[in-house]
Amino acid sequence: LGSEDSLRVAASVSLDRIVFESDTPVPLGGVPSDPSQVPRVAEALARAKGIPLEECSARIFENSCGLIRKR
Repeated sequence: LGSEDSLRVAASVSLDRIVFESDTPVPLGGVPSDPSQVPRVAEALARAKGIPLEECSARIFENSCGLIRKR
């Protein structure tokens, strides 16, 4: 979510369609991606969507749990 284009795209996607992947080899804003970056991504997504961080985090967590349950 480092670029303005990425933020615009993320903001346009329905929150129930978003999960976070934390082991991508692609750096996020010049910082290597790892699980410690998840809070930073959640903050950026919440700002881009104009919603509270707590709401964004809860929805992403629910989405992730839904994927695990479907397996």
